[in-house]
Amino acid sequence: ITSRLFSGLKNLKIINLQNNKINEIPDKLLDGLIKLEEIYLKYNNIEEIPFYIFEDNKINYIDLSYNNLTNSTLTITSTPFGYEFGYK
Repeated sequence: ITSRLFSGLKNLKIINLQNNKINEIPDKLLDGLIKLEEIYLKYNNIEEIPFYIFEDNKINYIDLSYNNLTNSTLTITSTPFGYEFGYK
């Protein structure tokens, strides 16, 4: 995946990249996707995700199941104001 795969698609609401053997998520993959609500990344080989890539989006659903993420990699916490992302 290239970091500018979705550049110019500011009205994109859903991304489905499940089952694509993705190893990593580029830092700027979601830049400019201000209307993005859902992202499906299950059944890939993702080991870690830069937590800040989700910060400027209105994402209300992220599916990272069936990847190689470890408990020590990424934390996602739901708050009344959205999600908080960080590393343990």
